Amino acid sequence: MKRLLPILVMAIIVLSLIAGGCGQSQATTPTATTGSSPATTAASSNVYQWKMETFLSTADSDHSVAYAKFCEIVAKNTSGQIKITLFSAGAIVATDQLLNATRDGILEMSVMGTSYTSGAIPVTGVIGDLPFSWRNVDECIDCLNNGGLSEITRPAYTNYGVQLLGHHPISEAGLGMLANKPIATLSDLKGLKVRTYGLFVDFWQTLGASTVSIPLAETYTALSTGVADAVTTDWTGQVNFKFYEVLKDGVLPSQASCGSAQMLVNPKAWNSLWPDLQTAMNTSFKEFSDYFTNDYYPNVKGTHEKAIQDLQDKGVTFTTLSDADQETMLNAAMAIWDKAAAKDELSAQGVALIKDYYKKLGRIK
Repeated sequence: MKRLLPILVMAIIVLSLIAGGCGQSQATTPTATTGSSPATTAASSNVYQWKMETFLSTADSDHSVAYAKFCEIVAKNTSGQIKITLFSAGAIVATDQLLNATRDGILEMSVMGTSYTSGAIPVTGVIGDLPFSWRNVDECIDCLNNGGLSEITRPAYTNYGVQLLGHHPISEAGLGMLANKPIATLSDLKGLKVRTYGLFVDFWQTLGASTVSIPLAETYTALSTGVADAVTTDWTGQVNFKFYEVLKDGVLPSQASCGSAQMLVNPKAWNSLWPDLQTAMNTSFKEFSDYFTNDYYPNVKGTHEKAIQDLQDKGVTFTTLSDADQETMLNAAMAIWDKAAAKDELSAQGVALIKDYYKKLGRIK
């Protein structure tokens, strides 16, 4: 028995050391404490590598400057936890597949004009696709953010299977037409094949033109080969895509002072983020939207006046339609608004909201 006693004592010591070692390991495991951010835990230290494709070519500074800036803002606000690689139009999927590619997880994010999704999600056509809608970018921002226009669309995106990060104005230099012949009156539109999009298809058809649907990145070739005779897009886009090399006649007034774009996220990718990273993404979008309107457009992209001057310097001659023709265009536009409202309940709410906004401004009765 005396011989066994030292052995028993040694066994007890060893077991005590093992138990003490396990307790230390547990004590050093990172745990979230009350009031701490989830990002401080080991679980949220992942780096998320996301792909974002836009609807624009690298030649467009909206893509190469503005959306590149968004990626930088996200990296800054998430301390590098979300790294977004930017892809231009067609780099991963065709432009007309951006919405579905985001839904299906091929892309974590995408950016496109709201008119690009008006077929699948009709209310998106109301946001930035109503002819003769916004007179200036401030009206668009006010109605989107303060008037509730952006918020009412969220259920439609959710139902389609994508997450809306936000809307922001684009084409802040205005949207208009270049053609391969002078358009002195609306009657000159007859037989003209116009590359246009969204609700502007009905608008220009009502005014007598024919329309063709072509991605913006493919439009130069279409114009050069006679597939299209004219193009409607923002004036700075007319400059950047060099449509003035093929088309030498411009039409005023602009069909709208600006359009709008949507930034979308794949729901699975969004739900994989901790709440603080989701908050950082929302903050990043707001910061980007402010930058886009208050810094990028005035100082990089340029104003309406600058875009028109640039086109004139490239040899484009502009014709301003008569007051009578402009009244005809306004009446055609309002009919398109009503047609857009009839597509579904959310579209009706959107059009009603914009009309109420315009009534407050005294623009319509």
